[in-house]
Amino acid sequence: MKKFTASLLTIAATLSLSTAVTMTDTTAQAATWHKGTPKVIRGKWRVKHVSTKVAHLKVTKSRVYLYSAGKFYLKNVKYKKVSAKTYKVRGYEYTYLHSKNTVSFKVKGHKILKYKGNYPGASWDNYVRR
Repeated sequence: MKKFTASLLTIAATLSLSTAVTMTDTTAQAATWHKGTPKVIRGKWRVKHVSTKVAHLKVTKSRVYLYSAGKFYLKNVKYKKVSAKTYKVRGYEYTYLHSKNTVSFKVKGHKILKYKGNYPGASWDNYVRR
């Protein structure tokens, strides 16, 4: 009988501690979405070692244009800082999907920008200032 009550108390204590730990575990959203694009990525960019007629990127205050296989642009954009030099930009894409789309940018110094689309198998593409 003593073993039964001892094991019952142990189980009750374990359950109460586990629920207390899970109830105090809160997730915080540190980064918020801001209107427009970050100033550090604004400007005209081109793919390194390729002519500007093949693939280039233009980022303005309220839009992101990508000219590669075809014209792609985001309108009514918002951005969120993900890490020290990484940004996510979300906007409405009018060319192909006609829905909200998110792309990522990494700043590598003043003259190099990395771009990644939001599709399966996307990789980081290097762009330099034009």
